[in-house]
Amino acid sequence: MEAPFNRNFPLKVLIADDELLHREGIKALLNRVDFIDVEVEVSSGSEILASLEKEPVDIILMDIDMPGMNGIDATKQVKMYYPSTRILILSMYDNLEFILDVLRAGASGYVLKNAENLDLPSAVRALAMGSAYYSEAISNKLCDYLAQTTNSTPEERKKNLPALTQREMEVLNLIGQEYTNGEIAEKLFISANTVLTHRKNLLKKLDVRNTAGLIKSATKLGII
Repeated sequence: MEAPFNRNFPLKVLIADDELLHREGIKALLNRVDFIDVEVEVSSGSEILASLEKEPVDIILMDIDMPGMNGIDATKQVKMYYPSTRILILSMYDNLEFILDVLRAGASGYVLKNAENLDLPSAVRALAMGSAYYSEAISNKLCDYLAQTTNSTPEERKKNLPALTQREMEVLNLIGQEYTNGEIAEKLFISANTVLTHRKNLLKKLDVRNTAGLIKSATKLGII
């Protein structure tokens, strides 16, 4: 389980992207939201670490392809020295290996820059509440990966493994971190009955029988 996250607001956010226009666009979008404060912009992985030494932040929005230290290596370093800092990857790459590498390094979410209906404030809030966040295309790739790493054939698994919704991914992430239904409800601002419904849907979709099976599935998905 990750280090406890401080839920104080506004959330201190750092943006790391070597494209100035991307940084400015993200900053303008997030600064319209009252619970987010974009405090730092940097253009490389090494600048992230230098900035965190001066002033830690709650959440980092990070590109993968940056000069010098890339996003994967930067994620490893950040999680080593600042384990409570949550990292959201914002990238053009939808390659499965990139996705898995950065999640294994410790990122808490992955969204595509060109994703339709991209809602960065919701992504930041999800990470702040201890959840994972993935754009739909990334979620689908992770579900396919899970299907291919089971003992049954991908074709057999895919018949019973529809793509998980964003909310189901968030619930699964928190189940994987051993939170109770009540704690999940509090973190996601939903009722305990709604959490129970999501849990039942996850059991059916992932074809497992209990919480242990859900945790195993979450591990295979790379979201915990």
